[in-house]
Formats: sequence, structure tokens, C-alpha cells
Amino acid sequence: MARSIKLHPRHGLNPTINQCFWCGKDQGGISLLGNAYKGKAPMHMVTNYDPCDTCKTKMERGIWIIECRSADNDHPAMDRINKLAPTGRWWVLTEESFAKWPLLPEVKEATLKKRALMIEAQVAKIIGLYDKEI
Repeated sequence: MARSIKLHPRHGLNPTINQCFWCGKDQGGISLLGNAYKGKAPMHMVTNYDPCDTCKTKMERGIWIIECRSADNDHPAMDRINKLAPTGRWWVLTEESFAKWPLLPEVKEATLKKRALMIEAQVAKIIGLYDKEI
């Protein structure tokens, strides 16, 4: 499907190099922002929340724990039910490590099915995720 782009009056196609939100490395693609970005687009920019291949491989090794913060309704990656948005900090736990967490059975079951869990920063601090490499 062809999509048209409205050119920026001063910066034309207004290109930017896509960066991975999760690790900050270049993803190898270029986004043409045109007039959708007000002003000159930075040379490197996070344009979506899809993990790069390296991050995706790491995330698939276990249970992906995503640190989140409260967000307003305009945040593009917000969990609309819990009003949470990712901060960019994350960990991957083995199933054995995750099994030790004191969570409600239905939360554990849903997390194991989805292979991911969003938690607030205070929770990450309380359970010690900030203190160690996992």
C-alpha cells in the first residue's frame, strides 16, 4: 500500500535514522517524517517501540519484565487499561526465577502465557531488580 507524505516546508522529507527504544542502537532503517515532525528531525530517533533483532533475541530467552511509569492518554505505547508506559528499563528472567515471585496465580499464568509483565518503577526497586544483573 503506497502512503503519501506531506513534505515539511523547510526540511522536505525530514529523514531520521530509526533507533531501538529498548537499547538505543540504530535499527538500520530510515523514517521519512516530512511535516509530521515539527521542526528539523534529529539524525537519530526512536520512531516505534518494536525491539531490534538483538533485543528481541534477548527478550525471547525468558520472561520479559518491563519497567513502566504512569502515563497520560497521549503516550503512544501506553497500556490503556493500567495507564502505564514503558520507561526503557527492562530485564529478562528465567522461568525458574520468575516462579519464585509472590504473585497471584492468575497474574503468573497470564505472564507466562504472554512472556511479559509490566511493573512500575517502585515495584522494580522493592523486589531488587535495580540492585543486580539478572
